[in-house]
Amino acid sequence: MVFNLGDILHGQIIDFTHEGNGVLKIDSFAFFIPNGIIGDIVEFKVTKLKKNYGLGSIVSFIELSRDRVD
Repeated sequence: MVFNLGDILHGQIIDFTHEGNGVLKIDSFAFFIPNGIIGDIVEFKVTKLKKNYGLGSIVSFIELSRDRVD
């Protein structure tokens, strides 16, 4: 799959980085999503693309993780 800046995509956060960003994969391509936690299903906008990964910002939460607290 080819990704472009500004694309609106969705998926589930499956892991997190040492910096606390959520990790989401689409077709084995990793996106790092600030403010996402494991289990969140999010709609996000692609904000930066590199050869092996991308960055995104959350547009909306489709489903919140059961581990999320207020």
